[in-house]
Amino acid sequence: MNWITIATSCAVITGAVMLSTILPPDISLGPLFVFGCAIPTLVINRRWGTVAAIFCTVTMSITRVHLHIELFHLSTFLWNIIMRFLYFEIFVLVFDCVRRQASALPRADR
Repeated sequence: MNWITIATSCAVITGAVMLSTILPPDISLGPLFVFGCAIPTLVINRRWGTVAAIFCTVTMSITRVHLHIELFHLSTFLWNIIMRFLYFEIFVLVFDCVRRQASALPRADR
């Protein structure tokens, strides 16, 4: 049913992870990960956007620790995971509001 949307979101997140491994750590790729959260939120619903936000958070955090960009301290790791999730979830909520308002508009049937 919505498998194309989910596959596109996974492809965007995978591309962002691959870019984060190639590019230097000084470059922030958070906005690219936001696209991975925005696609399922705008097309399907907020639940799928939240799942994408969790997936973005986990992959981004694990990639940064695995590449030794961030030192592994459990308290810092958990703090970063929580803050990244809140960052992505704010965008999910904003895009869900946009989706709801767009679906409430009257349709122009031709």
